[in-house]
This record gives sequence, C-alpha cells and structure tokens, in this order.
Amino acid sequence: MVLQFYDVKDLVRPVYNYLGHAGLNLEPPPPPPEPLPEDPNDTRLEIDDLIEVIRATVEPNSWGVDGSDIQPKNGVLVVRATESTHQRLLAYVQELRGNAQQAKIVAAPEGK
Repeated sequence: MVLQFYDVKDLVRPVYNYLGHAGLNLEPPPPPPEPLPEDPNDTRLEIDDLIEVIRATVEPNSWGVDGSDIQPKNGVLVVRATESTHQRLLAYVQELRGNAQQAKIVAAPEGK
C-alpha cells in the first residue's frame, strides 16, 4: 500500500459558517451568521460525495481491502491504495478538473 495526498479544493465546495470551538462558555451562543447564497452555476461536490464517486468509479472493489482507504482532511484526500489504484485515481481527478474547466468555459459567454 502507498499513501498519497490529493489536493482537491478546486473540485469541492468549501465549508462555510463553521464557528469553531468556543471553549467553555455559559453565555447563550450568538445567532449563526446568514448562510451564503447558493450559486446555481457551482458544479463542485461536497467532499464526502466526491469520495463516494471515487470509490464507485476508481477500482470499486479495491476500497476497504488490505487497508486501502480515502479520508478527507481540509480539502485534501488522504489515500492509502496500491500504486495502480493511485495511477487511476490521478487520471480520474485530472479528468474531473478538465470537465470542470469545460463547464466554466461553456458558462462564460452567458453573461454577454
């Protein structure tokens, strides 16, 4: 098994409105901030959805076997897998990036 890291922040939606750990505070919490409006043109996935798609698409029978796994960490996928699975995963991530870029190019003329 090989451990590799894949920065996929450009493919996944950022997590908003996380207030962090406030520590021990007996005062009532402040009201949560207003959620950011959803962008209908945002084609990015939640990171858990991306992991689910990868497990279903890239070597689907290999995940969970002999310690292979994918875990999210701050927009980075921490992947333990065989070298061949890593090669296929890298190709798949590059394909997703190409598709995302094409979506942006297609959507660009709409504003004119």
